[in-house]
Amino acid sequence: DAGFLALQGRFLLSRWPYGLAELAPPPATLPLRILVVVSAPEDQRPLNTEKEIAAIQEALDEAVRTERVQAQYLDDATLEAIGQAVRSFQPHVLHYTGHGKYDEAQGRSTLALENEEGQTRPAGIAELKPHILAGRELRLVVLSGCQTAQTRAVDAFSGVATGLLQADLPAVLAMQFTILDRAGIRLAQAFYASLAGGDSVSQAVQAARLALRDFEEGPGYDWGVPA
Repeated sequence: DAGFLALQGRFLLSRWPYGLAELAPPPATLPLRILVVVSAPEDQRPLNTEKEIAAIQEALDEAVRTERVQAQYLDDATLEAIGQAVRSFQPHVLHYTGHGKYDEAQGRSTLALENEEGQTRPAGIAELKPHILAGRELRLVVLSGCQTAQTRAVDAFSGVATGLLQADLPAVLAMQFTILDRAGIRLAQAFYASLAGGDSVSQAVQAARLALRDFEEGPGYDWGVPA
């Protein structure tokens, strides 16, 4: 077969850094709680976050209506506000939408969060971990930002995604490379529609890959960006 394994219905592929144990948390009690963090610092290139939020809301609409899912949206993307929302809401899923960056010189990836003045506050795994891991029920973090899955060759856990896995988070969905804004929106819509329908994380990722492959507004090869 000359096709890609990640796009075939017979295979569900996932990966994790060598040496990590595979966690198998018990099934979450419904409703599934999803916290969506929207970061839009004033000094960053604007993203179409409103359209991504609308796509997620549309994907979750039926599940929210039938009380199988609870969704909370946070547009105050400071570290302190994120930590407070995680502690009070105790989400099962944390979704970040905003800019991400891999710094070659420092060998680490960061999220472009906000400071109190609305300007960029870069946050790597060291800054994020105390706030995100306040979620005792957290099962999955989705990092819808460019380069959030990149790692340093000599330190596989210096990135945000791998750093969260090392801290015993069961699953992280992040972007290996730069992803187009419209492709990230399509990915979120397909992923959450699948997840809200009762699919596993691996099945939802596969649904998102297929959606990106067939997306008329994307280049077609974006299906390989999520990790």
